[in-house]
Amino acid sequence: MTWQLLVPVALMSYLLVGRLMHEGHLPDFETRKALKAHLKKARKAREGAGQTRNPLVRRWLRFGGGFYGIVAAYTFFVLEPPILFSLIVALFDADTWSIGGLISLVVTFLANSFAQVVTALLWFGYWLEDAPTWLFFAGLVAVYVAYAQGVHWARVHQAQGVGHVALWRWFEGPVSPARQSAACRNRAALSPGAGEPAPMPAHRGPGAIDPGDAGPTGPADPA
Repeated sequence: MTWQLLVPVALMSYLLVGRLMHEGHLPDFETRKALKAHLKKARKAREGAGQTRNPLVRRWLRFGGGFYGIVAAYTFFVLEPPILFSLIVALFDADTWSIGGLISLVVTFLANSFAQVVTALLWFGYWLEDAPTWLFFAGLVAVYVAYAQGVHWARVHQAQGVGHVALWRWFEGPVSPARQSAACRNRAALSPGAGEPAPMPAHRGPGAIDPGDAGPTGPADPA
């Protein structure tokens, strides 16, 4: 079932990485090591102090971020709808509206939710179950390539201002000055050399003339 992961993983990595970059929580990066370091910093960011408010991105970061977190988050999203649907159906059952029925419903829901999280964390066993050894590793490589391509094009389109950048702008509508300044502050805090003081101008003695202020040179006017 590896082929079922290729397009979703590539699309999710493109959108989630692009969203973090668009919000200013993820600076530009050139290597996988740099991306890993930036994602680690984003996971440790506190609420209201540099953490994204997007629920999908937050779920991805909770699963560890990166390649492993992308596939785990996608697996979680695949498994979640049936559990929620069964909960809604149970609420319309008359037998549920009793003390014993409500307790059973809550216990069943919590048990299924816990099993869902465990299955998402062990996604390789869910998607590659009963696969031969060679197919197991080949499938992991193929899914990772899909993830890497999504990350690559998210970075390229962020620099060009197209693709996911246009999508987020369309969703957000007109950007308020407050939100734009907040994004600029996030980018400034994550950029290299942030917080370093500006260099002081060179000292000039009294009567010195700044070359930039000197006018055009020419022959002196006769006295």
